[in-house]
Amino acid sequence: MSRDPPCGISIRNLRLLQSGMSMRSQERQRDKMKGTFMKLIKSTMLVLAVMIAFAPAITVQAGDISKGDRVIRGREQDVALERGRELAFLLAPIQTAEDLDRYLAELQQNPEARSPLNLLSPAARERFLNSLVFTDRGLGGYHYGDLQAQLTASQIYRLLSLFGAQHTTPLLKGARIESRADQLIMEHEVAPDNAPADYKDMECVSRATCGPHLTYICMSSC
Repeated sequence: MSRDPPCGISIRNLRLLQSGMSMRSQERQRDKMKGTFMKLIKSTMLVLAVMIAFAPAITVQAGDISKGDRVIRGREQDVALERGRELAFLLAPIQTAEDLDRYLAELQQNPEARSPLNLLSPAARERFLNSLVFTDRGLGGYHYGDLQAQLTASQIYRLLSLFGAQHTTPLLKGARIESRADQLIMEHEVAPDNAPADYKDMECVSRATCGPHLTYICMSSC
């Protein structure tokens, strides 16, 4: 025969009381976990909201950096282009009208000399030489009609190298393409943005002044 525990609480009631306390403890634990989970969700949503809010600013900043890099690279290309042109001019045998006179005199004394000028017919050579304009910066302009009509791109390049003006060859779109060298010359970029420009179908009429004239090139050294 079982006996009730002290304080007048039966074993059955005690077990029920303990069971109820356990359930309430589990509910409190579940509520605590639920609260923690909700806080985690709110924190995550807050972080996402901040990222979305600042995403345009981050994108713009990255774009500005990319644009800045392009500007720097563009300036470096311009400097390299200018140095390349300067080097071509310094190595050119004909830099002034006086140099041209000496060069032609030497050709007359040695008719067998292999000069790019001899690639032109006599009449075309005469027209080309008469069209040359020299400034204090070297060759400022020339007539390209006969060059384009009679020579390949690489032949034109060699001829203009006499004056340090070979970089203008790609402007002569009608030049004949007969070799890989011709193709590479004509595919070369004439001048990047912001670089000193040479103008096709323009004539160097005076210092730093170009005027419209078909089949002429007005160079940046005009």
